[in-house]
Amino acid sequence: MNIQFSTKRTPSSPRSLAIAGLVLLVVSAGFLVAAAIMAFSVDRFLNGATHTTGVVVALIEKRDTERNLTTYAPVFTFTTEDGGTQSVTSSVATNPPGFAVGDQVRILYLRSDPAGARIDSFWQLWFWPIFLLGFGSVEILAGIIFLFVSRRKLRKQGSLLAA
Repeated sequence: MNIQFSTKRTPSSPRSLAIAGLVLLVVSAGFLVAAAIMAFSVDRFLNGATHTTGVVVALIEKRDTERNLTTYAPVFTFTTEDGGTQSVTSSVATNPPGFAVGDQVRILYLRSDPAGARIDSFWQLWFWPIFLLGFGSVEILAGIIFLFVSRRKLRKQGSLLAA
């Protein structure tokens, strides 16, 4: 049995580029819808939130062994209007840490759900909607480029056939 491998690179067909472009556009629509839902959720949270002051009491290490990355999520405590003490770990972890143990921070929380409190900072509130918006925008751009290249290849093939 004789097996041969070609080192020639075969150009992508216009059809496969168009399909890839359409898939990217559909996926990006999902990211953009998720970004809009999260932004609406943050806005609704901000409109109903109560302000107080809290203290960062710890930084929790989150390790990503695949990317060899460590991030730090602040753990903060605060006292609610009714006198209860609440401890919350932020859902946004950063490297370098955005806060130090002992930092006083402004806290936003819903009276009905103090466990869902958040630190009142731009990135703590808006990181996920902005991340999804950015990722979705890149996907849209890639999808449009794929569709554009596909269309150019089809035109080129058509002009070659006509000659």
